[in-house]
Amino acid sequence: MVVMENQDTISQSEQRALRMSEPEADISAADLHEFAQDEEAQALCRLLSEVDATALSVPNPEEELAVFHRRHIYRKPLIALTALLTAAAIGLFVWLLRPTTAVEPQPAASEIALIKATTGQKKAMLQIPATHQDIPLYSNMGSPAATIASMTARQLVYRPIPLGGSLPADADIATHRVVIPRGETYQLTLSDGTQVWLNTDSRITYPEVFAKAERIVYLEGEAYFKVAADSQHPFIVRTQTMETRVLGTEFNFRSYADEPAQVALVKGLVEVSLPGTSTKTSIHPGQSAAVGKSGKIHVNHVDVDAYTYWREGLFYFDNCSLPYILKEIGRWYNVDVELRSKRLAALNLHFVADRHKPLAYTIRLLNQMEQMEAHLVGGRLIVE
Repeated sequence: MVVMENQDTISQSEQRALRMSEPEADISAADLHEFAQDEEAQALCRLLSEVDATALSVPNPEEELAVFHRRHIYRKPLIALTALLTAAAIGLFVWLLRPTTAVEPQPAASEIALIKATTGQKKAMLQIPATHQDIPLYSNMGSPAATIASMTARQLVYRPIPLGGSLPADADIATHRVVIPRGETYQLTLSDGTQVWLNTDSRITYPEVFAKAERIVYLEGEAYFKVAADSQHPFIVRTQTMETRVLGTEFNFRSYADEPAQVALVKGLVEVSLPGTSTKTSIHPGQSAAVGKSGKIHVNHVDVDAYTYWREGLFYFDNCSLPYILKEIGRWYNVDVELRSKRLAALNLHFVADRHKPLAYTIRLLNQMEQMEAHLVGGRLIVE
């Protein structure tokens, strides 16, 4: 984007708003954090969409913005800022508010129940099935097993035990399960040193110590894995519909029951396969693999950062369908969500918000996009 000669003449909020008009690949997690917490910057973005109505009506606003970028830098800061606001209006309108062509068929019904609130567990839990223990991870009861080094409300760490070590052949190795409710995330370090970040409404099952040729864990929900390298012991993540096999890498695995499983690779190499079949493929950094309705694996090039911003405490949706966005909001805040518009069901949008803020804050941001009316009625999020 065009840079002013003297940036001291504009406020930090104005700089943050202008930052959002840059190419998405140049926008960092820190930029998104600051923008999500700066209501003045968000208000400026809405104002920018009205600065030049004729600019927004051109057939190709991206091309119009490119033309502006080729123009000279104004010498006077005030004039430069005015021009920047005009150009940013085009870019920000496209980036933040643009509906795009629908990528999925419109629903048959006018009212779509996207997700239901759950009424069970409210806190993160460590479960040890062999001893029928359900241990709240926020408790201060100390370590419930000798293999656990530390346990807090934020992180569970197992004692490092080398694979192929001196465990007795008949050692009784317990299965552990960590269950994360809606509205929370959690970090886990396994006995081999692999780090796991669990997203909301997720469960992972694993041995307290890896003692076999393969390191196998079972996932329901979403998790980011930073796998400890070990060429002799593959690390395998299994779900009901997909399996990954790696030796040492970083990837995000998403496998909620109400949507297709998907893996996005950040570093290394991942082999993806379908349980019970010979179907398999490998993906490289910057690629994702998903199971389609046909039962085949589809590989795509993606912006992998978009799959990891949840670890930074953000809702980050890049050209996603509104039903998908609302489902994620409902999952995090644990509320029923109902969409009452066929037109809205066909929208794809860009949306960023701090998900540690109250639901009312997120609803306000949705309404500020001026594409819908969202309100909370009796504990249910209605969008129309």
